[in-house]
Amino acid sequence: MVVSTPVGGCTGTLVARNVVLTAGHCVKKLSLTDLKKIRVFGGLLDFKLKPNPSDDFIVARVQESRDYESGIDKTAPNDLAYLELGRNSTVAPTAITYGRPKAGTDQRIRGYGKVADTEAGKNSILHEALVRIVNKRLRRTRSRFSCASGVTRCRSNT
Repeated sequence: MVVSTPVGGCTGTLVARNVVLTAGHCVKKLSLTDLKKIRVFGGLLDFKLKPNPSDDFIVARVQESRDYESGIDKTAPNDLAYLELGRNSTVAPTAITYGRPKAGTDQRIRGYGKVADTEAGKNSILHEALVRIVNKRLRRTRSRFSCASGVTRCRSNT
């Protein structure tokens, strides 16, 4: 799902028929007026296209993680917000698993971020990849992106 705010956009995951999980920093600096303008679009593979009206949701309520503090790196795992939709989605919610993925398993990832360091501007197309988890530990890079251990270099932000 795409979470559209007056100052930008983020991705989100439908975790209940009317609840989307997104990043806390996507809604942290919004005014009360801006919070009322948040929209959530489901099934949008290219956010330059107009969404289907049945996949266009208003947000009734925003709840940030109580443990998230904007701008503090040590709270990054708590960079979460729940968006309560104004109506139920007809799409089944995503199953959430807790804990770390096991080494040797395959995980599906999706994002609208850049796929190459040389790519200019923002990417509007949803990309998907199947990645093999090589180790439970992630390492920090100078660019602040995380890579799975064993990867020689991170690529941009997707």
